[in-house]
Amino acid sequence: MVKLNKFDKCKPKTCNADNCLRSLRATSVPGRLEESQRFCGEFTKTFVADVAVLPKYVSDSCTGNVISRASSACSCLPTASSSA
Repeated sequence: MVKLNKFDKCKPKTCNADNCLRSLRATSVPGRLEESQRFCGEFTKTFVADVAVLPKYVSDSCTGNVISRASSACSCLPTASSSA
């Protein structure tokens, strides 16, 4: 029997800027970050399996498992500030 006496802490999530994340927060496109924040706010509320719901700029830049990549990139965006 092995007794654990030290627990590893969970490592904080790191975000690596790949093309998918870059497309969501592109500063070269006016309003892109805000548009992406609105999209991600809805996209991450439930399970989504239909790539047709993705904006073209997301489906074009998030290659491979597009839904998984978009979800991961959404988790790396800063939270939209409330304008209320």
